Amino acid sequence: MKTLALFFVLIFVGITAAAAAPREPVRLMDAAAVRDMLLSLTAERLEQMPLVAAAKWRDGKAISDPTRERELLASIRQDAIARGLEPDAVAALFDLQMRLAREAQERAFARWRTEGCAHCAQAPALSSLRQLLDGIGKSQLEALYLFAPLERESKLPEPASALQEKLAALIPEAASRTELLERISAIHLQGASGLARARANGVLRFGVPGDYAPFALQHEGELAGADIELARALAAALGLRPVFLRSSWPTLSADLQRDDFDIAVGGVSITPERGALGRFSAPYHSGGKTLLSRCADAARFSDPSRVNRPQVRLIVNRGGTNESVARALLPAAALRVYPDNIGVFAEVAEGRADVMLTDDVEAALKSAQDPRLCRSYAGTLNRVDKALWMAPDAALAHAVDTWLAAALATGDPARWLDEAMEAQ
Repeated sequence: MKTLALFFVLIFVGITAAAAAPREPVRLMDAAAVRDMLLSLTAERLEQMPLVAAAKWRDGKAISDPTRERELLASIRQDAIARGLEPDAVAALFDLQMRLAREAQERAFARWRTEGCAHCAQAPALSSLRQLLDGIGKSQLEALYLFAPLERESKLPEPASALQEKLAALIPEAASRTELLERISAIHLQGASGLARARANGVLRFGVPGDYAPFALQHEGELAGADIELARALAAALGLRPVFLRSSWPTLSADLQRDDFDIAVGGVSITPERGALGRFSAPYHSGGKTLLSRCADAARFSDPSRVNRPQVRLIVNRGGTNESVARALLPAAALRVYPDNIGVFAEVAEGRADVMLTDDVEAALKSAQDPRLCRSYAGTLNRVDKALWMAPDAALAHAVDTWLAAALATGDPARWLDEAMEAQ
């Protein structure tokens, strides 16, 4: 039987390091998606309880095994410490799951005492069921590692109705379901992020805004782009599984500081402000900011001096270097800050803005995609280098730069960028 634990590895991570078959789609996960994966794994664990109860009934074993439960909780605590999770909070969550498992088994035993259990003789061996449960537990610990630091200041959306219905059937008491959510939310990371903790979890976490083609763009549920291929290759070289977690340009710095991810990708520009918060890899792409307008207006905005005027409606996306450079170099223009980096281009194409300041590679891509848009300025206003931006861990930075030097020598980053430009 294919378990949800296996499903978790294939879908949640997106790809295994040594996958030879066609790759699974790369998904961009957020806090709600990771929480739902945790809840699904809890449901998967409880769904095994009728089989566990049947094996115990057949073998004449008691439902409760205090010695095994103590040993299991001690092992889980040690695993949590190695992964950088608070051991007391993790143990409390698994202790609750054990209680819920006992309650489910007790309900089955109560039925069989009056009805008998004709199918119990065919139940799998208890040892094989425990091996399955141990595997689900490992997947839960990995998901907890991903979920623990994610932003939860605002209330997460409710789980999907099908998941809620499944949990209600498996955990009949509403108070127990509430307690489950509370214990999941009580788990936090401890210690510093970096390569050692990533290796302990077998996962390399990438923070991605996901709105900047050709580096990283989410479309119809799948994440693609040059930086996604770069991240996948880096993780594989380090023997880790890549997980892509949602961030945004306005929150990218705060997300890194909060330990939401190990490395930011998706077209991240090197800036002194970011450099003060984390470490940059060596650059893998160099370019600069330029101007994008409607083709009919390209001659009007062929030079920055023609844009830096109060009557010119300049537009940028919120929170990234486009905004900061526009404010610094084109202060006289009538600047409008658009909420995201996807819909902003339609504002120019449809005449609601005159000019957008953006990277030259993005200007080239958008002008190829939309015949209404042209790069109006042939040059660049500055130099912008793209790099991997990571937690301030020397071991991680060394590993990344060692791999990146070899990748640059073979021309892989440039090839991935060319492929992404063509794919868009």
